[in-house]
Amino acid sequence: SEGQRQEEGHGGEKDRGEGKREKNEIRRKDAAQKSSQRDRRVHMDGQEEAVEVARCGGGIMCGVVAIASLHRTSGAVQRRSWGPGERPPHILFVVLDDMGSHDLGLHGTGIDTPIMDKMVEDGVYLSNYYVLPACSPTRAALMSGRYPLHTGVNNIIFEGSTVGLPLDEETLPQILARGGYKRHMVGKWHMGSARWEQMPTFRGFESFYGFVNGMEDFFSHAAGGAHDFRYDDREKCGPGCSKVVDERGKYSSHLYADAAIDIIDQHDLEGGPLFLYLSFQAVHAPEQVPEEYERRYNGKDWSKFRKTYAGMLTCADEAIGNVTAALKARGMWEDTLVIGTTDNGGPTETCVVSAASNWPLRGGKCSLWEGGTRGDGFLSGPALDRYKIPKGSNGNLFHVVDWLPTLAEIAGAEPQGKPLDGVSQLQSLAQGPAARHDAYLGTIPWPVPASEQGQAVVYRNWKVVKGSPGLGGWVGPDGSPRGTVGEDAWAQSIGETAQDMAMRNFNYSFSGLHQWHLYDLSKDSGERENLAHSKEHAAQMSAMAALLETYESTRVPQQKDDPRCPWSPEQWVMVEGLGPVWAPWCYASREVLLYR
Repeated sequence: SEGQRQEEGHGGEKDRGEGKREKNEIRRKDAAQKSSQRDRRVHMDGQEEAVEVARCGGGIMCGVVAIASLHRTSGAVQRRSWGPGERPPHILFVVLDDMGSHDLGLHGTGIDTPIMDKMVEDGVYLSNYYVLPACSPTRAALMSGRYPLHTGVNNIIFEGSTVGLPLDEETLPQILARGGYKRHMVGKWHMGSARWEQMPTFRGFESFYGFVNGMEDFFSHAAGGAHDFRYDDREKCGPGCSKVVDERGKYSSHLYADAAIDIIDQHDLEGGPLFLYLSFQAVHAPEQVPEEYERRYNGKDWSKFRKTYAGMLTCADEAIGNVTAALKARGMWEDTLVIGTTDNGGPTETCVVSAASNWPLRGGKCSLWEGGTRGDGFLSGPALDRYKIPKGSNGNLFHVVDWLPTLAEIAGAEPQGKPLDGVSQLQSLAQGPAARHDAYLGTIPWPVPASEQGQAVVYRNWKVVKGSPGLGGWVGPDGSPRGTVGEDAWAQSIGETAQDMAMRNFNYSFSGLHQWHLYDLSKDSGERENLAHSKEHAAQMSAMAALLETYESTRVPQQKDDPRCPWSPEQWVMVEGLGPVWAPWCYASREVLLYR
């Protein structure tokens, strides 16, 4: 029909050869064969472009062979010379999607995460670390060093939306490029994909292997009814370059580890240092994992929901271990910095609920409670010694926007974009004074109406929320409404049933735009006692309200979808053998990111 883009088979398949790699803890030892087929894509304007669709010929190693055979073909390598000891370290930046703050094994949860637990033991755990309440705002803040109230990315970017990180925002990989880094991304993007200019290789990465939407099936790689998996092998890899990849039947955490290992194996050791952004799909819903990982928890008195979730996290942890093993095998590990973070609190009550736990914090994803905005963050790797960063827990306030200026300082590259909200934490990590004392925690994203979206800020041990913080129960490690015996005892002490508590939480959370909340987190990390109307704390309440209003006075409007680029299923690209595929569809405007 008119306006619909279709894919038609064009030419025969080419043999891509076989590849083989030993794995350090994973079951994959066989070789595989990849093939590809060039199709023709017809746009709405009638122009054609070549599309390469990588297809799997069988075997569990399919994904990595496809990557190796299609390896980066970008142009001239940018080189920078360093004196002895001057070259900055390799950086492995790991994001776990929707991981709760009470899920890693180091918290005594019973979930096996030995790799990350050891990284924390050998590194720095950020015990006062904040992210944003949802995925897209956190990722945009990470890449820009700017709060969502200054980028307009306050909400989750849904499939078919034109919203994304504004194109005039300088990104972390663009800054690291000036420091001589080679920049590659593997995994989940979720920062805009309506037009090619929003895609990862147009935002500073030299390659991208993964998916662009917020969630998809871990095995079929379908999102909202269409395939979402591609490989872009060079900078500005758009029409005629970007390849749709057929990895159906292969689990995403395994595929991402394979792709990351391939990047490490082919990294030019004489060139610039490596920045590898490894953004896992796990442990976001849907709850899916190869059976062998879930079986490890058969002896636990847990729900199947929690067992599957635990297996997903264990599998991701194992994948991280295989990536670090590859760094060691190439002689890169001794000069590597590893960063690990969640993107928001675990979704315990809304926003695609999983079996995550933020216990004993209150609330979860899509809320401004501590359970939605506090998360696990850590640094590890031998490169910590170079900056005299001691091991252990660091309790200085750290916000996700701080990663960009911190890594820019490590790279010796000055940011040249808009004013940053983030601050470099390098000296603070090396036992210097705290780099910041306050931080903006964002607003509630979907599904709360705009009139009910609260805002929050922390200053030292104080936290203030204006409006609704969102759903705010205390959910235990296995999805129980109160969590532990201690929580049961607390509820019983005030004569409250589970139903009473649930209703109180709902009414309290959505009690209106003008509700104020004030908490002393040094005494009440569970946010049980609202001090906003306490006469004793009136001065503190006034000061915190003024701080929040100062932040809010600089807000830009939330981005809206561009009416010139409406999405419909006709915008999907049809690929023979795959069916509908997600691809950028907006060609109607130069800039689709509107402020209103």
